[in-house]
Amino acid sequence: MILLFKLLAVMVVILTCAFFFGILFRKGRGGR
Repeated sequence: MILLFKLLAVMVVILTCAFFFGILFRKGRGGR
């Protein structure tokens, strides 16, 4: 059960990082 929770946490972190990187990349490209 703990292993599953760790896997889920890692997936959430990766998704969040990808989401933030996408926003920063889009803002840096289109904003300036």
